[in-house]
Amino acid sequence: TDRIRTMEQDLREGFNDATSELIEVLDYDRIDRIWLDGDFDLVVAREVDGVVRQDDVSNLSESEREMVGLMLALAGYVAYDVSDIAPVLLLDTLGAFDTDRTAKLISYIADETPYLVAALLPDSAVPFESSGVTGDVVTPTRTTTLH
Repeated sequence: TDRIRTMEQDLREGFNDATSELIEVLDYDRIDRIWLDGDFDLVVAREVDGVVRQDDVSNLSESEREMVGLMLALAGYVAYDVSDIAPVLLLDTLGAFDTDRTAKLISYIADETPYLVAALLPDSAVPFESSGVTGDVVTPTRTTTLH
C-alpha cells in the first residue's frame, strides 16, 4: 500500500510540475495554476477580477479548454516518461495558440521527445527561424485525395 501511495504521489508531483512549467512557458495570464489533487481530480486556479480563484474546467472558454487539454496531454507525456515507449510525438491543430505560443510550446516539448512532428500553417512556422529548434521542414507540394 505504501509503495502504491508513493508511486501515485510521484506521478502526481511530476504531472503537476510539468503542468506548472507549461503554464509558465506559455505565459497565460488568466490561468494561475492547474494541478491534480489527491484523488487525481483536475483543479484549475485562475484570475477573475484580480483575484485568483479555484474554478471548474467547464467554466473556461473554448480556447482555454483546448489549451488545458493539450497541456495536460503534454504534461502527462513528460511526467510519465512516455517517450520511452512512444518516441514520436505528433502535434496537429495548434489553432488555439498564437504564433509566439506555438513556438514556445514546440521549443519546450522538443526537449522532451526524441522525435517531434508538428503540423503548422506557414504563418505559424515563421517564429521558428529564431527559436533554436532545428529539424527538417516538409512542405506539401501536392494534395492527395484518398477514395
